[in-house]
Amino acid sequence: MPQFTESPLIQPGAWDVLIAAGKSHPGTFVLSDDAGHRLYKWDVRDAPAAQGAIMTYRGWRPTLDIQGTFKFWEEPQVEDFFKNYLPIWTLDARKFAVKPVEVYHPALAANDVTKLVPVQIGSLSGNSRAGWSIKCKWHEYRPAKIILPKTPEGATTRLGQPTPQTETQRQIQGQLALARRPV
Repeated sequence: MPQFTESPLIQPGAWDVLIAAGKSHPGTFVLSDDAGHRLYKWDVRDAPAAQGAIMTYRGWRPTLDIQGTFKFWEEPQVEDFFKNYLPIWTLDARKFAVKPVEVYHPALAANDVTKLVPVQIGSLSGNSRAGWSIKCKWHEYRPAKIILPKTPEGATTRLGQPTPQTETQRQIQGQLALARRPV
């Protein structure tokens, strides 16, 4: 399970950088507020002729549309970004197998997001007073793994098959019936 290792209150500088393929970028990086969330995959089906649902855990869903902004305020930062950092994210249309880029950012690492593929690389925008920025969007790269589906404890997949709760209720009813009998 991933761990939350770097607090933004104690190590704020670690949250300003996206390390990709072992390289840091010039300027700062701001990850969008909803980036790096973790979605879980559940197979939810209505229980036939009964209330409730049959729920089976099917694993993680990859995180899509991770957005972030690279910010610059000096010309050498922009030049360094385009020369040394942006080529990491450039895809070659002639290659059939796209290789994901290993990344590190504390917010992404907290949800075990470690590999990204680029979806959109924006253009340089801004002005000399406010600074310059490039907005980017990625998808998490998470190839399929075979996992055995698991239904939550106490659930039943067949109508009429008792659950542990049903069995406990039957035992309680039996004990109450014994207690009510005249002595």
